[in-house]
Amino acid sequence: MKVDEIRGLSADELTEKLASLKEELFGLRFQHATGQLDNPMRIKDV
Repeated sequence: MKVDEIRGLSADELTEKLASLKEELFGLRFQHATGQLDNPMRIKDV
């Protein structure tokens, strides 16, 4: 997301976005630990 997009979000939307990104990061770390992650650079993107 770009900074302008983030600034346009409400507090509730930011909270939801943060929760979804944390969940995605958890999944990526889990896949990385088990050797199932195809693209390790994806972790840095999140």
